[in-house]
Formats: sequence, C-alpha cells, structure tokens
Amino acid sequence: MSVSLVLISLGAGIMTATLAALTVTIPFLIAVNRDHWPLSANAAAFVTVYYWLILTLGSVGFGRDFTSMWDGHEQWGLRVFDIPAEEYLWSILFPAAYALVIAWVADVRVVPRQAIRKS
Repeated sequence: MSVSLVLISLGAGIMTATLAALTVTIPFLIAVNRDHWPLSANAAAFVTVYYWLILTLGSVGFGRDFTSMWDGHEQWGLRVFDIPAEEYLWSILFPAAYALVIAWVADVRVVPRQAIRKS
C-alpha cells in the first residue's frame, strides 16, 4: 500500500499525504540511479521559481479571488501571500519527483561531459 493511502486512511489531508509520498519517492529514485539527481535538482529549481512567481503575481494581482481555491479545511494554517505553505512545498517536491520518474520510465542515460568531449 502506498504512503499516501496509509496517511489518508489515518486522517491526513490529501496534500500532506502527497508531500509525504513525494518525500519518500525522491530519495528512492535517486538511490536507483544516482546520475539522475541533477535532473531532479534542475527541475525543482526552475519550476519552483516559475511557479512561485505565478503564485505571487496571482495573489497580488487577483487577491482573494485567486487564493480562495486553497481554503480547504485540511490546510496546515501557515500562509505566504495568502497561499498555503504546503503549496510552496509541493512546487519544490513535485517537479523534482516528476523529473526522476520520467527519467526512470524513459531509461534516460546521463553521459558525463568528459565522455562527450573525448568523442
């Protein structure tokens, strides 16, 4: 049974369960193929900056109309620009995990730069 389903059955919110599953998935997939960690780090960095910019602009530009979609009863309570903290954490963990899953499924091979220059 997955981490998410166990946590949801114990009463955790969906976002908490998702963040826990991503937190377990990322180290596992890096352990499976250590060469993929740069893909994960780059995805987390670039997507997070883009997503935070969109969230901040949406929050400032549209105000309560934009942020009301996160008014669920399962939120942790901490908010930045009226956006829940777990949304910011998701924006870091999801792209990191997504890059690793796609690299694993597509059987991506990372070639060191030295090998490229020699050929």
